Amino acid sequence: MRSGPSWTWGYRHVDTTEFYDNERGVGAALADADVDREGVFLTTKVWRTNLHRGDVRPAVEGSLDRLGVDYVDLLPAHWPHPRVPAAETLDAMTGLRREGLVRHVGVSNFTRSQLAEALSVAGVPIVTNHVLYNPFVDRSDLRAYCAANDVALTAYSPLATGEVVENAVLQRIGRRHGKTAAQVASGGWSSRRASWPSRAR
Repeated sequence: MRSGPSWTWGYRHVDTTEFYDNERGVGAALADADVDREGVFLTTKVWRTNLHRGDVRPAVEGSLDRLGVDYVDLLPAHWPHPRVPAAETLDAMTGLRREGLVRHVGVSNFTRSQLAEALSVAGVPIVTNHVLYNPFVDRSDLRAYCAANDVALTAYSPLATGEVVENAVLQRIGRRHGKTAAQVASGGWSSRRASWPSRAR
């Protein structure tokens, strides 16, 4: 499967995480793909139980080993931890970035106040906040805060686990423009609200 469907269709951003136990599978697919490593933007995340300073490095080294790569392009903290200061986690992640094991640092599932704290203590740019976001989830306040602070808001579950596809309003809009409901949601709605932070380019 040297050129699997995902690569053939042009997918070049692979989002994985230690918590989902899918890094070995992703690593095997990358090794077998007819795609250069530099041509793939690879993300993995540090789970909330590994956010203490002494746990971040072993977690990331384990991820790199399972993925079979020397670095990841983006490393977010998967969820905030109420008993682990953001400064502790981000300091450890910053060290890995300086060593070249990580190219960009981010967060995931952070509220506006949690993101504000992270931004205030981070030694490197936080390039993204990866959160649940789709036409049925109002994130306007967080989105505005991210935009004002040059942080990309990255959506997960943008099709709302199939709800978007079945939504009558989005279907009607799609028919009017020769698009599917999913295209309306992902292209006409979410893409206008996302951009890669200028400081991370």
